[in-house]
Amino acid sequence: MAKGTTLLLLFAAAVVGQALTPSTFLTTVDQIRLRAVFESAQPYADVQSAHYSIVGLKLLGAPVPNSQEVCKTITSSVDTKNVASIFPCFHGC
Repeated sequence: MAKGTTLLLLFAAAVVGQALTPSTFLTTVDQIRLRAVFESAQPYADVQSAHYSIVGLKLLGAPVPNSQEVCKTITSSVDTKNVASIFPCFHGC
């Protein structure tokens, strides 16, 4: 029984060792490229672009545009009769 348990633990360790590790991250070059993509979405044409750009910038630790100006732009472009156009605004405004 002890031999079976040891074998099972070794097998489990081997499987876990093949899983993704912390070394699978974004390189500095990838982060710079993504930041440029998120920043290029400004000025925001629609709510979705603003939402994903701001969330991406926050996750990268980059400065986020003036929230008051962004919220004014978003609220002026929201269709109040279409819930799909309002949803992303709940996260940032």
